[in-house]
Order: sequence, then structure tokens, then C-alpha cells
Amino acid sequence: MISLVPKSNVGKLPLSRRDLLKLGGIAAIGSSVIPVDVSFGSAAPNTATAKNCIFIFLCGGPSQLEMWDPKPDAPEEIRGPFGTIDTNVPGIRIGKLLPTVSKHVDKLANHGSDKPVCGGFNKGVDMLTAPYCCLAFDRVFSALLEDLSQRGLLDETLMVVAGEFGRTPKMNKNAGRDHWASCYSTVLAGGGVQGGQVYGASDSQAAYVKDSPVRPEDLGATVLHAFGVSPETPIYDAARRPVRASKGQPVTSLFV
Repeated sequence: MISLVPKSNVGKLPLSRRDLLKLGGIAAIGSSVIPVDVSFGSAAPNTATAKNCIFIFLCGGPSQLEMWDPKPDAPEEIRGPFGTIDTNVPGIRIGKLLPTVSKHVDKLANHGSDKPVCGGFNKGVDMLTAPYCCLAFDRVFSALLEDLSQRGLLDETLMVVAGEFGRTPKMNKNAGRDHWASCYSTVLAGGGVQGGQVYGASDSQAAYVKDSPVRPEDLGATVLHAFGVSPETPIYDAARRPVRASKGQPVTSLFV
């Protein structure tokens, strides 16, 4: 966990240059310039809802169909072999490989319509069921959510769970899924995010975004929003040229 805002400053003061650089690194939204000064100028700061951030990066492209965006009514070659499970939020189902997480969905907000920008490697079904993947994530992520909640820290800690791309809707000849650069899911929790909701939607095969697409830069802007930083906040480079803190727009409807 990285603390970005002192307790006395939450919701009151803008972030320092050092704080904004930390946040940019966490969300992979850092500018290509060398920031030497941060000023809110005419862009008034938002009210911060978070002061810590935990960014969980699931390297290797977790399958949206096996985790957050299952399609139980799709043909077998699309829905896969694992099935789905009810959650503690009526009407929301997730992949059966996440039985413990299913008890904490009331704390989560799922971007069901993210659009990734890069690719990676393929491990197929073995990667999904290996101890270091979905099953381990299910236990560890659930324990972290429960611990933060019990200690009263979840409300002030923004959690982001993301990978770098999605997986093909159709299973390949090796009973796995290849990497897929058109649609995937990201999950947020805590830090002012309203749990128990799904934002946006994919099509019937989780192949393409159907409603409310969220670009990587929008995700970055959403993280900044939680810390009271608007996309228009200028960051000045070494030549004193102002650059926007983010080219995206925050998904403000995710917040309480």
C-alpha cells in the first residue's frame, strides 16, 4: 500500500508533485514529459475520496470470460468449461474459479467494457487453474478485501485489479484462449467507489464493447479522480510547458 495523501489533507488539499508522480506510476498513466511542477491553476481540485492505492496487476492477460464477465448462455466453445457462480449481489454472477471473491462483490465495481491496448502470452486452461493464478488470486484478493474492511481502511484505500488485455471469446484447439485486444474487465473497490455494480457491458461473447467503453486513459483519470485530481490539472515539464494530468475522462458514476 502506498499512502498518497496525509490524513489531515484528505478532501482538502491538492496533491504534491511527489504524490502525483507516485500516483502516475501506480496507474501507468505517467506523462511522457518530465514533470517539475504541479498546479491546479484554473482547474479546481475535486474532493478526494481516497488516500491510499493498491494496484494489482494480473500479468499475462486474465480471461474476462473465466473471471468477471462470464457468458453462461453462450455456446460451450465460448463460455468454457468452468461455469459461473452466484455472488452476494443479486443478479451478478462471476466465474466459478472465484468462489471466495463471490462473497465480496458488494464491495466491487466492475468495468465490464474496458478496451486494452497491448498483447502478451497464452497459457490456456492450465494457467487458469494453476495455484498461482485464479485460485490463488481468489484467496489472496478476498483476504485483502476482508482485512481492509475489518480494519476500517477500505473506504480510504482505492483498489484496482487489471491485466494488460483480454482473452479470445472462442476456445482454441488446445482448449485455451489466445490473447485478445478488443475487450476485457477491470475491477475497482474502496476509496469511495460504490460496490455491487457493473459499469458498461460487452457483447454476448465478451468479444467487443457494447455499452459505455472505458479506455486505459479513462481508467487512469478515474484513479486520479479518487485522489482529487482532475484531468485538466496542468503538469509543467522542464520547459515550463503545461501538460494535462490525463487525456482521459473519469468514470465518476462509480463513486458514492
